[in-house]
Amino acid sequence: MRFWHRGLLLAAGFLSGCSALISDTELEGRIAVEVKTRQGAPLQDVRLILFRGNQQLEYVRTDSLGRANFEDVARGSYGVLAELQDPVRGLGWLGAGQPEGNVLVPIDVRGGDEFAARITLLKFGTGTFEAVVRDNDSLPLADIRVVAYSPTAAIEEKRTNAEGIARFENIPFGTFGAYAIVPESIGGPGVAPINRQGMFSDAGHFERRNYTITQCRGTITARVLDQSNAPVPDYPVALATATAFQRTVQTNASGNAVFTAVRCGDYFVAVYPRTGFSVTNSRGLGFQDGLRIALGASLTPTLRVTRLP
Repeated sequence: MRFWHRGLLLAAGFLSGCSALISDTELEGRIAVEVKTRQGAPLQDVRLILFRGNQQLEYVRTDSLGRANFEDVARGSYGVLAELQDPVRGLGWLGAGQPEGNVLVPIDVRGGDEFAARITLLKFGTGTFEAVVRDNDSLPLADIRVVAYSPTAAIEEKRTNAEGIARFENIPFGTFGAYAIVPESIGGPGVAPINRQGMFSDAGHFERRNYTITQCRGTITARVLDQSNAPVPDYPVALATATAFQRTVQTNASGNAVFTAVRCGDYFVAVYPRTGFSVTNSRGLGFQDGLRIALGASLTPTLRVTRLP
């Protein structure tokens, strides 16, 4: 009987110890934090503070891998703050309702769980930005003006090279944007600049954005007829602007000279005398002017020649 009683006491003590062990496991957890730059490099010796409400509870520092743990954290809701010391400033990961990205909240610790979190810090310094400008056929566009700007002023203006790239190598720390100016000769009149905004630059950051300018082009199909309204094949038709000759196209079997991929603008087409034909140099006969090409336009002017006997 005494032996049974002693065994009961031992069993009770064992069960009591298990109960305490289970209780500790259920009440405590771990918060594992990793601190890196935007480029993925670990940041060592960053001071992390564990807090609840307005009370600071504990602090640790990150190791060479940018990692630090808060061990045996009681169940509840917490936050972790990365102290910001030059040349490191936090941003990048924004907690709900938090003004800066060096704060993680809320962190809900449950017994036996590990809460893994990452804080991304931005480093003071300059970054690099590339604007890649192409047309709607994915061909590079050279000599396009690109302007990089901050929220308060223009930073720098560059022109694209033969590969359609404008490279900015000293974008200052902070928010920036860049816009490409669409030349009228390519995009047509009154096309707004193509803007990319809301980017953020820090030390070593590289950003590349694509800009697609739709080439403003249309088609002019000049039809050449003789005095009997019969189509005239193999007759040269000239295309020109008010200031420059563009090119000459021969009419096909249907009497049509087709000018494709004509850039937006004002043009005229004309025919000139050749062997076996005469031409009256007046509007609607030897030439047609006032041909305005807009995006996707297809114009069909008629020109007339006279067959000689």
